[in-house]
Amino acid sequence: MRFDYLGIFGSLLSSKPSKKTKNARTSCPNCNHSQEVEFHFCPNCGQNARESKITFFSLIGEIFTSVFNLDASLYRSFFWLPIPAYLSKRYVKGERKQYLNPVRFFFFSMLLFFALLVGFMDFSIFQETNQQQLVKIEKSEMLKSFEDEILKDQYSNVDSLVFDSLRSILFKGVILPELDTVFKGPLDEDSISIIMFNTGAKLLRKDLFTKSIDDIIKEQNEESWFNRLIMRQMIRVSRDFKGALSFFAGNGIWVFVAGIFFLSFVMKFLYIRKKNFLIEHSILLFHTHAFAFVVGVIAMILIKVFKDLDPIMFISSGLLISVLYVVISIKSYYGQGWFKTLLKFIIITIFYSIIMVMLMGIVLLLSIIFFN
Repeated sequence: MRFDYLGIFGSLLSSKPSKKTKNARTSCPNCNHSQEVEFHFCPNCGQNARESKITFFSLIGEIFTSVFNLDASLYRSFFWLPIPAYLSKRYVKGERKQYLNPVRFFFFSMLLFFALLVGFMDFSIFQETNQQQLVKIEKSEMLKSFEDEILKDQYSNVDSLVFDSLRSILFKGVILPELDTVFKGPLDEDSISIIMFNTGAKLLRKDLFTKSIDDIIKEQNEESWFNRLIMRQMIRVSRDFKGALSFFAGNGIWVFVAGIFFLSFVMKFLYIRKKNFLIEHSILLFHTHAFAFVVGVIAMILIKVFKDLDPIMFISSGLLISVLYVVISIKSYYGQGWFKTLLKFIIITIFYSIIMVMLMGIVLLLSIIFFN
């Protein structure tokens, strides 16, 4: 069913013309702008020139209109998007009313992609990680109690080999609380990794989850304010990794916007003889990114539907389709031969990779600093 038909139906309900033409207003009830009697809409603010009386049907009609009356340009843009560079060339040419604005199209597809990504992502692994840390702390405390108990005089006649064997059976892989540290280094199954930069800080796992952040910072005796800041934020990240990941993903959206902005300058230089305006390169990039996000959305839906199939196949196919789409779009948009197109595509890819890595690093650092 076409949703825009429901929108039209809502418009008919909410804009039923008044039969009392002799009482028609000559000024807009919303902005008081003077208007002709036969006007259906105010030329100043666009409000419908109907009676001020609100009826049940007019209210229902406005709901239908606001919810289902999607702009036809959205449908038309999605229909022509699979054709490489078609929307970009038409939009630059001046056919802009019938197609969705490239920036709006880009944001719409990107937000749809990230919404599905967050919706489909299983965060239970991060929650289980914190639970596992608490279990390890509890086992470590039990080991401490066990060793304190066997050191008492009443067990002095028992062979130490028996205690060692019993300890190995009951507490295999468990570390004493004073030895169970959080340190700077790779993440393994027996420790949590916190990036402390050059602080050299070592924290006990128990302290990380039981003490306040201020107390932990004081115990480290760190003089550098920057290292204290990073230490504080990384402790927060370790305690709430799911929240930190969501925070970073929200900020990471702007990486693509900034990446398109910087990459437009690179393409301006590569195609300087074409004398395209900078914004024209950006329009092509907005459309190619929108296509990649739409392909990503389709891939995620297929992965969700066909759970028995290898998700790597869908991801690899999506990446390959997106790359081919970008190459063909560049060739079609700028009209150069395949050799020049492929050569410039490689250059664009190299610069794009460098730009995105740098921007992601900056966003990651800022996200860590401002995460709360």
